[in-house]
Amino acid sequence: MPALANGWEIAVGGIYAQSESTFTGYLLNGAGTIDLDFERDFRLTENSFLPQFRVGYGFRDRHHVSLSYFRLHREGSQSRVTEAFEFETDEGVYQVQAGGQLTTRLNYDIYRLNYAYDFYQADTLGLSVNGGLHVIPVELAFEGAIAACVNDTCTSNVQRVVSQSITAPLPNAGLHANWVFTPDWALSGGAQFFYLEFEDITGLMTDVSAQVNYTINPHWQVGLGYGLYLVQVEQQLSRRELKVDVRIQGSTLNLQYIF
Repeated sequence: MPALANGWEIAVGGIYAQSESTFTGYLLNGAGTIDLDFERDFRLTENSFLPQFRVGYGFRDRHHVSLSYFRLHREGSQSRVTEAFEFETDEGVYQVQAGGQLTTRLNYDIYRLNYAYDFYQADTLGLSVNGGLHVIPVELAFEGAIAACVNDTCTSNVQRVVSQSITAPLPNAGLHANWVFTPDWALSGGAQFFYLEFEDITGLMTDVSAQVNYTINPHWQVGLGYGLYLVQVEQQLSRRELKVDVRIQGSTLNLQYIF
């Protein structure tokens, strides 16, 4: 995003994203792990539009704070599971047999609180460092004929909903650049990286973006660009790990108002 002048700005927009998501399950009878593809194996939508919102404030010429939010909520139904697998939640170990119907829900919400400092300012170029916090609630749910297992003994399949929620607070640090190459046009881009190990949760995220911005008038700007988000969340449970990886990439469009 372009560096803020002193004052407030609000931006709305979104990313038309292609999502690639995997879930690490366990083969039956302790035969190892299996990486299941949410889009291929669980029929979650691969392409979707993700709305994004941001409010920011610039002060003392070089300092900027912002709060932003975007979400990825998807649900898919597989009429015939091709590979049996086990997984664990806080409630216990569960088993999904091959051949059954399964509905899967995977929800990500990303809240970002960010502070940026412009360490270099020139007539046409600005460079800044930033840091802050991402809070990422993740919800994974399976609905279908699922067996519950206790001490390696599994009950018969029963229609049930099994879900697990994880909230990963990820501190972030990154760099941002803004180049004004004509009075109305600018090119901006940046990268942020996040990593955290906290109790039983490990979180990793990479955020890379580039954007061309056009100034319509002193109050309105529009931007078109590209964004890439890589998110990995792991939770260590009593017997096994619960691991979900998500890759989101696509074209971004936003409109912002400065006042």
